[in-house]
Amino acid sequence: MEFFDYVTYVVVWILGAVYGWYARERQARRTIDRLFSEVEETVGEKVNDSAIPIKIDRHNGVFYVHNKDTEEFMGQGNTRQDLEINLAKRFPDKKFAADKESLKVLHESL
Repeated sequence: MEFFDYVTYVVVWILGAVYGWYARERQARRTIDRLFSEVEETVGEKVNDSAIPIKIDRHNGVFYVHNKDTEEFMGQGNTRQDLEINLAKRFPDKKFAADKESLKVLHESL
């Protein structure tokens, strides 16, 4: 065999190894993305089932909480802690999801 044949074999082997490495990485990323999307869907369903979307308003120093979807009054409090206590009494074992504007209202009062 000539020197050119050895060089050709080495180059082909290196190209095959590089291609194989990238193909393996691509497949691993696809698998991880699929697994994460399945987990996100499952977690999202659990959170959506247990969380009540709320809107928080502040008038005359008192926080008022309404259900964001139905506009139903849910509770009130003078401080964030009072509000949390009142909501926990009225809605035990429930979680609440406030939007960004409502969180700004709470943080402005601190």
